[in-house]
Amino acid sequence: MRVQDIEIPYDHERRGSYRFFEILPGLLSLSLFLTPIVLSMFNVSAAAILIIIYVLVILIRAGAMSVRVVEGYGNIKKARRVDWEDLLKDFYDPEHVNRHTNAKNSLIKAHIRNINRLHANGQIDKLPEDIVHVVMIATYNESPDIIHPTVQYVIDTAGSQSRKIALFIAYEERAGDQKRQETLDTIKKYQSKFYHAEAVEHTLVSGEIPGKGANATFCGRYIQKWAEEQGLDPSNVLITVLDADNRPDKNYFSILTYVYLSASDRKHKSYQPPALFNNNIWDVPAIMRLCAISNTYFHLGNSMRPQALRNFSAHAQSLEALIDTDFWSVRTIVEDGHQFWRTYFRYDGNHQVLPIYAPIYQDAVYAGGRWRTTKAQFKQIRRWTYGASDIAYVATRAFTMKNNVPKLDALFKLGRLIESHVGWATSAPLILLSGWIPLYLNDDARRSIVAQKLPQIVSTVNTIAIIALLLVVYIGLATLPTRPTHHKRRRFLAFLWQWFLTPVVGVVFNSAAAINSQFHLAFKKYIGVFEVTEKAVKTK
Repeated sequence: MRVQDIEIPYDHERRGSYRFFEILPGLLSLSLFLTPIVLSMFNVSAAAILIIIYVLVILIRAGAMSVRVVEGYGNIKKARRVDWEDLLKDFYDPEHVNRHTNAKNSLIKAHIRNINRLHANGQIDKLPEDIVHVVMIATYNESPDIIHPTVQYVIDTAGSQSRKIALFIAYEERAGDQKRQETLDTIKKYQSKFYHAEAVEHTLVSGEIPGKGANATFCGRYIQKWAEEQGLDPSNVLITVLDADNRPDKNYFSILTYVYLSASDRKHKSYQPPALFNNNIWDVPAIMRLCAISNTYFHLGNSMRPQALRNFSAHAQSLEALIDTDFWSVRTIVEDGHQFWRTYFRYDGNHQVLPIYAPIYQDAVYAGGRWRTTKAQFKQIRRWTYGASDIAYVATRAFTMKNNVPKLDALFKLGRLIESHVGWATSAPLILLSGWIPLYLNDDARRSIVAQKLPQIVSTVNTIAIIALLLVVYIGLATLPTRPTHHKRRRFLAFLWQWFLTPVVGVVFNSAAAINSQFHLAFKKYIGVFEVTEKAVKTK
């Protein structure tokens, strides 16, 4: 399959089946909203039973998500207790692994089995010293106060003194002269700390959407030329893409190196760390804190679902694979999640995302003022929910175009993609309101025992679901960074009462943002600009 065949079609090229699948998520969401309403008008008992089944399914899923969040956080804690630099030595000498015989950490036990397998099968074809890590920081209008701590985190995360880390800051020409000078000053300040450091300016060209995808792709092509000049094997170069506020965990490069060297068929893998939105969590308003913690839970839980794991924000991939996909799409505002599908179809379905249990710490949304921050938060979630645009891409690429993708696998993945986006739009309002629909729409509901009991049943199920969620609240508290000196101790109390705002976040942000995205797709009002989430730093 040719590289250009995996690009998203232009707006004017979308017709027929492509348009049908763009309309589909909004149509399904509307149908799901209308089903209990219409059914209540004709058959109260059937409507009540349907609603009960729906909320029970949500309860089961909430419980399962809570378990996965705990497991995901447990893996991060285990990974922090491991000396990954020491484990990397075992790639050189298989006998060296025997010193771990009495280890109790399950990750080290898995390491012993892994190393013995690799050496026994002669599968160690690369060593830690062969790997060059390229960190690309994609930026638009973020201030040096945001970017400099990220660069410093990368330096502090290097691990081995011999590790080769190259820094490329991808910035936009349209951001202006001040941004250009700030970026050049940043490179000058830190370049001595890296194997190589360079700023790459991207100028928007026709056919590109203003945003991260076009910027990162231009920089990626530049890195390809740089690697060729350096004589580097593309399979030895791992590119990690960071936003300006993304700060890697201290073990990030060590674990990424380990997982990459250990992976079978590593070219056909992406490597995804969980995102923890807590850099500035002490400073933001309650609703933004709750949005940030909810997003953290989502990524921790998904790290335990390899079949559902997708590229998000900060992620890593080999230069070899990125060259094969011609880097990221320049025609979408969700280039990170879309990169999974782009690679999936480029390799005829032979692609998987592996979890990296070294988190990337990110900023919660904070734009300085409450109303401005609220708008910025809504736009950020709307950008994520715009991933519904991938439904049409996946459906048409898998089933209407010639390819060798396993059709059953593509069907399951498409179904999961549709279900996730429709659920994103509908679950919160239906859970809150569906229990009262039959009583208000049909007078016969007063004679139906099931309908009479429905509000109480739904309320009980919702309470149980909230309790299941509260079981992992401690993770939100455990992942809090140290309290800044400009906040008093009583600030901690706000992290307890904020959970009463969960319905607000579910309806006003997640559901409304998803519906908004689906509306844009259904009526061909495509979002053609990557709206950068405003980030600010509070120092006092």
